[in-house]
Amino acid sequence: MKTITILLIVYASLVVICFALAVRRRLHNKEGLKNKIGKDVLNSFVAALFFPIVIYMGIKALYYRNRPRPIPKKQRKWFKSDRVYCRGKMMSLAEYNATHKRQFTLEQVYGKKYVASLSEEEKAGFDKFENKIEIGSDLPDDPYTKMAIVLAEALYMDDFSKLSKCLAEDVKMIRYKRETIVGQSGFVDYWKGFLKRVKGARQPIDVEVKKNNFIGRAIVSIHYRDIQDDYVFLYIESAKIKLAIITQRQQQPIVIRYHDLEDPAIPYETIMKEKGEAVDAEPNRMPCLHCGCLSEGLEWYKLNHDSGPYAHVGKVSVCPHCKEQAEFYPEIFVRKD
Repeated sequence: MKTITILLIVYASLVVICFALAVRRRLHNKEGLKNKIGKDVLNSFVAALFFPIVIYMGIKALYYRNRPRPIPKKQRKWFKSDRVYCRGKMMSLAEYNATHKRQFTLEQVYGKKYVASLSEEEKAGFDKFENKIEIGSDLPDDPYTKMAIVLAEALYMDDFSKLSKCLAEDVKMIRYKRETIVGQSGFVDYWKGFLKRVKGARQPIDVEVKKNNFIGRAIVSIHYRDIQDDYVFLYIESAKIKLAIITQRQQQPIVIRYHDLEDPAIPYETIMKEKGEAVDAEPNRMPCLHCGCLSEGLEWYKLNHDSGPYAHVGKVSVCPHCKEQAEFYPEIFVRKD
């Protein structure tokens, strides 16, 4: 009752203030106090009603300018217990802290009662929003698996001391369709810069060592939260990493509807049967992962490949020494029916 009385007194005061301003405007414009005075009275009541609402919304916006908003109570049952709002986007509290360089706790956002009501199972499901590493269980016991694990651990721990010892002096780091970096220092500097860019964007990554169907051995898969995965293929010579290439899992535009680098390579015999005229070789493309031959030294052809319901037309590179596909880059697809 006391609260209602206070609110009524505040509201009445605002009405008086608004009406006084309206009267002042009339006197200033020499309109008199009789002409349409009722309209000013009504406007004063309406303005007094909305004025505290505007103030409240403004204060609320300032309060949440640099802190996360809690999920409304009616919506909380549909989402994980650590979810918050930030500028209209829902995210975990860990992601908010990471992307905004804050250290808010769930208790600061929702209160002690809310945190106390959560079960251990709900707390275990909170998103940590940090780099993760996973080593596959079906990996072959060979040098490629060992080197892939060394690279993955270096990315996960941001420590390249062990990796540096595993590099050939003239190691090459190929960024698909972009550039080729030569030398141990350049190789390590690239990955240090890579992690710096990831941290600058406050985007955690999941690093996985897994067996790849395209090459049939272990690779490093880098999974981002919002874009498609990157794959890192290695070529090893004399127990050292001689060559590495980083490329997206699906190299061609997604609208082409072709397989990605999780699918087996096209058999050499099939390529020789379907190939067209020879085309110029291109640098910074997929090398031969069997012998380390760079894309400039491969044979390139136009290829019309029968891939099931579609025919894919593009360019293919093959190694003349290993008789293996290095890369197929489809540029168009055609329905066969």
